[in-house]
Amino acid sequence: MASSMLVIMKGRLFLHVVCMLTYFIHVIMVPSVSSQQCSTIRLAPIKFSISTSRNTTGHWTAQLSLQHSGDKFNSGDQETGAWEVDLEQTTEILEDRETVLLEAKVTAPPLKAGPDYELVPGVGYYKFHMTLKPWDEAKKTCSKEGGHLVILNSERELEVVQGIFRRYPKVKDGWENDFALVGFHDMYKEGQYQTVLGASLESTGFVKWAALEPSDKNKVENCGCIHRNEPMYDVGCNNLMAFFCEQELW
Repeated sequence: MASSMLVIMKGRLFLHVVCMLTYFIHVIMVPSVSSQQCSTIRLAPIKFSISTSRNTTGHWTAQLSLQHSGDKFNSGDQETGAWEVDLEQTTEILEDRETVLLEAKVTAPPLKAGPDYELVPGVGYYKFHMTLKPWDEAKKTCSKEGGHLVILNSERELEVVQGIFRRYPKVKDGWENDFALVGFHDMYKEGQYQTVLGASLESTGFVKWAALEPSDKNKVENCGCIHRNEPMYDVGCNNLMAFFCEQELW
């Protein structure tokens, strides 16, 4: 019989096992994410097995095997490298009882970004969508791609996103041509802005409004956007606009 404790961290799976005899363990790896990101989780089944045995000289040996399967047709499930496994075994003898302690750490590589996502080293993966959508539909689109509407965490990130935006000088006619939706809103309580992942806007470490913003004109401007050349604005959530999706660096 074996007792086990499973601890999951972002991109890593730690399995701590104390056993007496040979055993096999099957687990499902789930990356650690905010509860607000549930729609973006992709489950990747793995078969994780450890067996121990004692040879004729009395030495304990351990063997670990890992079988992982993903969806080869889903580019978002493609990984950037090999899985790594570290296994450590120790034996403890107390009176007439012998305990074998196995500690295994399985490190999964990050997933590749989806199609048309642009890597900006040290910042993130970004995709500009020219198909005009209201904020909620834009949010769903990013989620289906395994990302989220972009959350600005620094002046550098704002510059990166605006730099991509300026490559597309003509998106549509009208004032909306110069604006793109991003991942914050105050739909739940007026004036209390939060990110698309449910954290407070202040927690991002970067809050920079354009002059006279947020204006919340007619109390209906509850969704976030940026200007080509200026920082953050609030805008009506039903306005059809271009938008930015982001996938995080691991």
